[in-house]
Amino acid sequence: MPTHADTQMPLIVARAWDVADGIRSFELVQADGSELPPFTPGSHVKVQAPNGALRKYSLCNDPADRQRYVISVKKDNAGQGGSVSMHEQVREGDTLPTSVPDNAFPLVDNAKGYIFIAGGIGITPILSMIRSFGELPPAPWKLFYLTRSPESTAFADELSALGRHVKI
Repeated sequence: MPTHADTQMPLIVARAWDVADGIRSFELVQADGSELPPFTPGSHVKVQAPNGALRKYSLCNDPADRQRYVISVKKDNAGQGGSVSMHEQVREGDTLPTSVPDNAFPLVDNAKGYIFIAGGIGITPILSMIRSFGELPPAPWKLFYLTRSPESTAFADELSALGRHVKI
């Protein structure tokens, strides 16, 4: 299968795991273990799925972590096949053609406070933003995270551990 022009960075799937019913995360790394291009909170990458579909996925790890990109994919059986291909065909050790990060949803710098509202898989860019705050957030923040059921709530344990900042 030819690589799409936008995905010239072949990354290795170091790890693949389920984070909720129908949601799978993938840790992508350089084959030689070198650092990945930097990204900012809210960034996404384009990934070419095994079936050839090109999809954008938000990076959900901390931007300070330059050794890996983490994406999460919700399986959509009624979609065009990209998410199904990612869930059913991608295995640890596989290579996924990937783009450099781009950010169409940047975190506002120097805000006096942040109120995040996320629904379902829409938590992924927000999660990167929250993780970028570290132990000392730049401003007060609160997250409202809406999902269909506890079983389909990705990252529920991690977010619940943040206590008063999060309402699921």
